[in-house]
Amino acid sequence: ALIGEAHAVTDAQIYSHKAGIWQIAEKGTLSRWIVIHNLDEARGSEIFHIEVIGREKGRPSWDIKRIRPHMAVTLEALKRSVIKPLQTGAVYPEPFDDAYATWKKDFDAGKKDVCDTSILECIKGK
Repeated sequence: ALIGEAHAVTDAQIYSHKAGIWQIAEKGTLSRWIVIHNLDEARGSEIFHIEVIGREKGRPSWDIKRIRPHMAVTLEALKRSVIKPLQTGAVYPEPFDDAYATWKKDFDAGKKDVCDTSILECIKGK
């Protein structure tokens, strides 16, 4: 069961939350959040490069699960997915950087993998 519903957020709220960390719906005992890695650049493209992270309730802060090390999402998909801004939850960027480099290579080769529905729909089955 999913706990927490996405709330309507405005473009301005997304762009003004400089930490770029947002809670998304929980799945059972797994808290989940996203980290936006290109907040400033996304203003022009409205394509956000994010990482989806989770942690089981009661686990130490360092014990995280990288649900998706990289995902490209549209502004609308992002707005349909986030619940509230968070101040903490950033992680080391290397797994994101590696996954982003692979995505970029595929994108440049014509594979346009950008989530335009919602983050939860796009991670199903992953």
